[in-house]
Parts: sequence; C-alpha cells; structure tokens
Amino acid sequence: IFLRQLLTYIFSVFSFNTEEFITLTKQLPDMAQDVVYSTFDMILDEGIIKGREEAMLTTSVEDDFRWIIKMQEQALEVAIIQVLSELPADFLTAFLSIFTTEKGAQLMNRITAMRALSGTDTLTAHLREALLSYGLSDANVDMYLSHLTERLKARTS
Repeated sequence: IFLRQLLTYIFSVFSFNTEEFITLTKQLPDMAQDVVYSTFDMILDEGIIKGREEAMLTTSVEDDFRWIIKMQEQALEVAIIQVLSELPADFLTAFLSIFTTEKGAQLMNRITAMRALSGTDTLTAHLREALLSYGLSDANVDMYLSHLTERLKARTS
C-alpha cells in the first residue's frame, strides 16, 4: 500500500510522457512493474493525469528548443543541428540566424510558462506569440507549428 501511495504521489506531482514512463518501467522488476502499471491505470481512471495532448505538446516544444539552444551554444554546425533535431531546415536556419543567448533564455522562459496554460488552442497561440516575439516570421512559425502537429499525430497513432 505504501508503494502505491508513493507512486500515486509521484505521478500526480511530476509529469511523465508516455515514452519516459515505458522506459522507466521496463527497468523495474516484474512485480514492481505490475504495481506501477496498476497505479498508473488508477491515476488515469481518477483523472489525476489530465491533458495528454497538452502535455505532449508542451514537452515536445520544450525539448525542441532546449536542444536547439544547447547545440547552438556548443557551436555545432547548422546541418548537424538539423539532422539531430529533425526540424525543417528553413525554420532552423531562420531560428539560428537571429539567435542570441539572451533571446534563447527569454524564449525558453515563455515556453516553460506554457505548463501553466490549458487547452491546445491556448498553448498553440502562446507558442505562436513567443516565436513571433523571438523574431521569427509568420511563415517560419507556421512551418514549425505544422511540423510539430504532424510529429504529434505520428506519436499518438
């Protein structure tokens, strides 16, 4: 019972995406996996974990820009960043052409603020505004959002 209560607390306080959850639970012994899966099912049933699409959207965006910024700060070539990030080359080129450490930090702050929002339309509007404020054109923002939408669809199907 204690383990179930502890896991319920962990799942309700921390956000996990599906891939992280599966990866973590595969590393557990069989008995612990059963407890984790049944606890996860219980939490889902109780509605503690909400907005799977919203969480996937926010996590994907955070991951995209966190990695792009880190790779740019390490002075990796644009071609390498594009291959590793799998983002559209034109978008990435536009993003990196106006990148500064300060602008990157400001963008990440705005992206992190997405966690406090709800509704995919609200999240997308917030992200659009953050990317426009960063200095990207409407066309580049649309390119990223289209790529993000397609990628999320592929992950959920």
